Amino acid sequence: MTDFEIKDSDQVVHTTPYYTDLRTWFDPYKNEFIVLTFDSLLKKQFWNYFYLKMDAYSFIFEKNHIVQSPVYDSTSWGGENVLLPYIKALEDFAVKSSFDKFYKQHMNLYSDQISYTKDSLNTDGMRDWLSKNFPGTSYNGLKVIFSPLVGGSQCENTIINNGFKEVHAHVNFPYSYPQLEKYLSSTQNIIRGNVLFTEYNHAFINPEADKYSNDPKLLKAFADLSQWEQPNSGASAGYTNVMTCFEEYLNWGLVNLRYVDLLTIEEQNKLIPGIDQMMKEGRGFTKFPEFSTMLVDLYRNRGKDQTLADLYPAIIDWCSKQVK
Repeated sequence: MTDFEIKDSDQVVHTTPYYTDLRTWFDPYKNEFIVLTFDSLLKKQFWNYFYLKMDAYSFIFEKNHIVQSPVYDSTSWGGENVLLPYIKALEDFAVKSSFDKFYKQHMNLYSDQISYTKDSLNTDGMRDWLSKNFPGTSYNGLKVIFSPLVGGSQCENTIINNGFKEVHAHVNFPYSYPQLEKYLSSTQNIIRGNVLFTEYNHAFINPEADKYSNDPKLLKAFADLSQWEQPNSGASAGYTNVMTCFEEYLNWGLVNLRYVDLLTIEEQNKLIPGIDQMMKEGRGFTKFPEFSTMLVDLYRNRGKDQTLADLYPAIIDWCSKQVK
């Protein structure tokens, strides 16, 4: 409801009937204190969007009160709950706008989207695929946290407490779109699941990559990010150091590797070039098509007992040879 998000069709999905219902219901309250406060926070710092959204999972709404979760103190990065100072104002907004009535009127939509996520995206299969390819990394639980409103800004956080490790994937609901209709429903589900898979990925990719954070070849390869990222692109804005750039190349590279394991050659040949184009032309990762070709070939021809984690040295070696 902030002016910042009303003008942004990436972070918030504007094209659904649900969004239309929300605007109709809540527009009379868009000048309330909490809406204007959040608007100022978002305009001040883009990343506040993620912190505020993620920390909302640390609270429960019941009987017009927002109470602290019995499990979580904070669910955003850094350990400090940035939403905590605004709870009373959020409660006031909820009461004045009759939020509970709006929520109850849309319970069927929420239930349908939860059921699709549980039954069709095969989150257990994603976890098993990643665990098999990264046997040195394990978690006690993986959670999916989504809203019908979230657009193209997803994030992941790993919660660790007293030896318990849990992955939180904060994502959008993967709405279908006309271009998917040419594929079998099982393939459509795999494609729509990418939004979740590419967040779960980081919980496995990043710890393995951390083992090589001081590798001279890796540091040499990504010393000049302009050789890997198009200036003034989403890539250069969001991935500003060696590790984040390398990990995002791997992130979507793993999407193509999962296609290799789950889809026919014909489907792979249709979908992998689309990922390559999206990463290079859409997001600005300039070397991604070549990186993808290398990674797919390396994965297809790996040794019988080799895992993806075992291939990191070869991947880093290739990267080091691509720069001037």
